[in-house]
Amino acid sequence: MTIKFRLPILSLLILATIAPYMLHAEVQIILWDIHDVIIQKNAKTMLGAAWNDESKLEILRNINFSLLKGIGGCLVQLAKKGATAEEFVKVAEENNPALARFITKIANTQEPIQSGNVSTMAIIKKLKELGYKNYVGSNIGQKVFKDLITNSAHATFFQQNFELADSHVVDYDPDHPENVIKKKEDDIQFFKKFLQRLNIEDPSTVLFIDNDSKNTNSAARAGMQVIHHETVGQLHAALEQKLGITIAINQEQN
Repeated sequence: MTIKFRLPILSLLILATIAPYMLHAEVQIILWDIHDVIIQKNAKTMLGAAWNDESKLEILRNINFSLLKGIGGCLVQLAKKGATAEEFVKVAEENNPALARFITKIANTQEPIQSGNVSTMAIIKKLKELGYKNYVGSNIGQKVFKDLITNSAHATFFQQNFELADSHVVDYDPDHPENVIKKKEDDIQFFKKFLQRLNIEDPSTVLFIDNDSKNTNSAARAGMQVIHHETVGQLHAALEQKLGITIAINQEQN
């Protein structure tokens, strides 16, 4: 009797081992958050950019009550439930265009995230070489995002390595707040809208990457595969394991 059951038991053990890899389709699209995943704030760099900006006098000349009231409202919202740079930019545009440009510039004065000899940017470049399609999925606002991919120090990197036309960022529409998803961790619809825009029938062909577990949990509930990580090293290892490939990084890609 033992001999008769040995083969079925062995088959079940093999199936249990490979089942997690059979449940998901092959990843075709990689959806990336931006902040603290690809680039990160550096106080010294941002202060330097602010100090060297030539519009400071123009900003000071155009300060008015309406501007201060709007900025104050954004600060209250920031303290209560969070506000994005986009909302500050919107208030500034209506009252002090120079300030709007200044906020956008400083918001995008960030540095690549790197650990040892490997950066997230280098990993993204390699994944593109290997045939994966990279998209942005972030709660960055549209105006700040447009500046990031056209005017910032990282514009060329994003233009060369991402499918920018169909990337997914937050709309800012104060007249129709019901249409706005300001915090993707609060609403699974952020990810469902991305799938709808690209007509993706099988969400498991999309891999979402973020350092915030709230975001990756929402993406997983939408059916996507996810990687939650804290360091570039963890991300590198997790990608190789999940995709079943070797991501070899050379110094030119960093």
